[in-house]
Amino acid sequence: MKQSEFQNCAMCGKGMLHRGSPFFYRATVAQMVCDIRAIQRQHGLETMLGGNGALATAFMDEDLAQPMTEKTICICSDCAITGTLPLAVLLDE
Repeated sequence: MKQSEFQNCAMCGKGMLHRGSPFFYRATVAQMVCDIRAIQRQHGLETMLGGNGALATAFMDEDLAQPMTEKTICICSDCAITGTLPLAVLLDE
């Protein structure tokens, strides 16, 4: 990870080493939305095949959800252990 890729902690806003620990977390957070029509099609095919989901997936394996927003964030080790910020808030920065 290059210096230009470092960010302040998404939860506390401080640098990654502010508590002295060399460990931190880098995560990609994505808000997903279900494709209801695709789910209905998949369910219908499973029903027609007697509830066999594996067989239905062999015939039709389309995406049942799509990402709406996605963000890569850094979280200091202190916040990763003790933080209580809701995950959805991290997407709104």
